[in-house]
Amino acid sequence: TMVGQDLDDTLRRVSERRKGWAFRHHLRFAFAAYGEEKRLMAQTFQALVLEDDHSWQQILAEILNDAGLKVEIYSNLAEAQKQLHEKAYRFAVVDLSLGERDHLNRDGINALQDIQRLQPGCVAVLLTGFANVELAVSAIQDYGAYTCLRKENFRRADFRDLVLEALSLAPLQVTSPV
Repeated sequence: TMVGQDLDDTLRRVSERRKGWAFRHHLRFAFAAYGEEKRLMAQTFQALVLEDDHSWQQILAEILNDAGLKVEIYSNLAEAQKQLHEKAYRFAVVDLSLGERDHLNRDGINALQDIQRLQPGCVAVLLTGFANVELAVSAIQDYGAYTCLRKENFRRADFRDLVLEALSLAPLQVTSPV
């Protein structure tokens, strides 16, 4: 970023002006600490998208990539569950119903349970075309979803803002799966 680059340049210029050993030694520690901070900030966090519709997969992946997340897409619960046991995720978008022909399918709820249990630092959002108030309240209160979104009311800009807000509130350190 521009701020980081400005700080780097300033530290280098100051170092060149000062010739004392103690100052250079102290500056080395400052550079090391700053480098570690930059490394953490540059760390790419992963997002899990559990959605069976290819069009929605593309839309969600584009927005999450733009937010700086590395996106992994899964179409069914079994694939996602396997990955939840193996990888750490910072953000997840989960479709409620993962069956094209079975609109009563609630695999997304099972995925939310797994995310809550295995990766408590992961921010999960439930996305559905079949939402009602009871489902939304249950997803948030019982299954740890950050929010519940209806596909009919989905707006890219609003979702992007939601992702950035949720990431700013989530813990920076993502813990590995339990």
